[in-house]
Amino acid sequence: MSNGPDLRRAPRTVVDVEAEFHLSGLRTYLGVIRDLSHLGCLFVPEAPIEVSLGSRGTLRFALPTTPDWLEPNIAVRRIESFTRSSGGAGQGVGMEFSGLSAEQQEAIVAGCREWDSHRMRQYELSARCFVQSEGGMTHYARFGQLLGGTRSYLHLTLPVGSSISRGMGLRLKMARTWIAGRVETISEGPAEMDVSLRIEGWGRDFFLHEARRQSISD
Repeated sequence: MSNGPDLRRAPRTVVDVEAEFHLSGLRTYLGVIRDLSHLGCLFVPEAPIEVSLGSRGTLRFALPTTPDWLEPNIAVRRIESFTRSSGGAGQGVGMEFSGLSAEQQEAIVAGCREWDSHRMRQYELSARCFVQSEGGMTHYARFGQLLGGTRSYLHLTLPVGSSISRGMGLRLKMARTWIAGRVETISEGPAEMDVSLRIEGWGRDFFLHEARRQSISD
């Protein structure tokens, strides 16, 4: 079921970019952009939200073509419902962008053009992140050094003697973003442990973008 005509004025690229949607005067919703152009997108929130045609707000997301956050003003132009593969209810919110500079619009155009390569790209990183045992347990909490990463894996070092084992769940924090991951490989050296972590759930794009920003600034 859908509300509102589909009035796209530019070709859309199929993507899966994480985003935060702030509805004016209300809360912020997490979700994923499913198609994107420099003029608008289709945003799918994690769960259906109360929103109306014409509602306004802002969207926050990142692309590898700019170190800056992209935060266009948005107006809701289309709302549709669908059934997810899991059987649950899904919702798509068609948004029109405004307030972007010419440079930001070009970053989106370039990001769409390079999306397929970005999905699998390995980034060299040099950033510090906080590492904690899954579930907020206090038996492990310290800082690690990110060396590289993709949208699926992170490579980092931790001090020798860390109580880390294969299959262990960890939570990592970069800026204000937390992500969950699971240890896949460990290699212990004289002074540090080399750890490969498979990352899971929402937050990987925000985390990786903050790590890239810190790596550039350093």
